[in-house]
Amino acid sequence: MTKSQLLTELAELKHDKSFGILTRPALEIEHRKQSDAVTVIFLDLDHIHNLNEQIGHEAVNRRIKKALRIRSNDIVLTGRWYSGDEIVLLIKGDVTGTLNRLQNNLTKNGLSATIATAPLTKQLHKAVDAAKSKVEAAKAKNNRGQIVR
Repeated sequence: MTKSQLLTELAELKHDKSFGILTRPALEIEHRKQSDAVTVIFLDLDHIHNLNEQIGHEAVNRRIKKALRIRSNDIVLTGRWYSGDEIVLLIKGDVTGTLNRLQNNLTKNGLSATIATAPLTKQLHKAVDAAKSKVEAAKAKNNRGQIVR
């Protein structure tokens, strides 16, 4: 890696100040650093566009921020926006507990998401695609607001 590439990575290794989750380049760097078993969590916020129209973007953003506060001492959690209403999280630790806390936090904040997991592979995008496919299949069957296994 050249000095220029390293400086670029370091400059991009920061959190989205709005949500406290990593930028996309930072997520890629974090993925490359992981040596232990890690799981990808893919969540698609349900009906977020309607909620934005009802209560406004700022109120929705506050709810999302609160829902994503699921860190604990036994897990490492990093994440990033995948697209407009989709978020990717990388976790190391208690997957089931994290999923339950995440879903509870979403519900407490008046939000819903269809959520799936996939084991992290050497290529982050393949794990993300696998989890995303599970979410898309559930949504195609109109199964929303649940953890898809």
